[in-house]
Amino acid sequence: MKGGGTLFMSHNITNKANRNTLIRLLTGSFILAIGINLFLSPHSLAFGGVTGTTIILRSLTGLPLFVSNLVLSTIVILIGWFDLGHEFMVKTIIPTMILPLFLFLTTPLSKLAPSLELSAIIGAVTVGIGISLTMHAGGSTAGPDTIGLVLENRFGIPVTITMLVIDIFVISCGYRVYGLKTAAWSIGVAILMNLTVKFMRNILSKKVVFRYWYTRQSNEASVSKS
Repeated sequence: MKGGGTLFMSHNITNKANRNTLIRLLTGSFILAIGINLFLSPHSLAFGGVTGTTIILRSLTGLPLFVSNLVLSTIVILIGWFDLGHEFMVKTIIPTMILPLFLFLTTPLSKLAPSLELSAIIGAVTVGIGISLTMHAGGSTAGPDTIGLVLENRFGIPVTITMLVIDIFVISCGYRVYGLKTAAWSIGVAILMNLTVKFMRNILSKKVVFRYWYTRQSNEASVSKS
């Protein structure tokens, strides 16, 4: 009976963890879509990576963001699949598949975009938070964060360093599309976004450590009482 109760409790904990993970993945993707459509895309602020590339492609060809994002993200997923493991990539596929939908649904927000300066600052923070939530859930957005996690796993290179290098490279490649001023602001967006990711990862990691410590202390207290 006791063993059955323990198994039932373990099953409930696993289900709760899976629900929380899914919520974080979906929330991170939704926040990312808002950051892109409400702040960055209207001013062609390409912060780099896959999404930055899609903004450049839209400027050059008129291709909708959600279409190019889906295609490029799928390529990145295939690159990271064998190195990061099945579970990680499943958690990456979820936001990758849902992000184009959220981009499509939040497209009307582009009409409400504030000034370039405000969009650059708020958009960078918003996108950084969205990416951080996705990474905290154990996945990625199938962009520079995926490549960064591969390099971190293999060579110990910090994720934010890889993301920043890729972002600046993409922006540099596309500056002719949107001009020098926007390119300069885009580099600022890339820097602030990566600082936000680093800050949020540290904050979320501390919460995880505290939660683990608190749960362990509670369990030990329960055992000692019994």
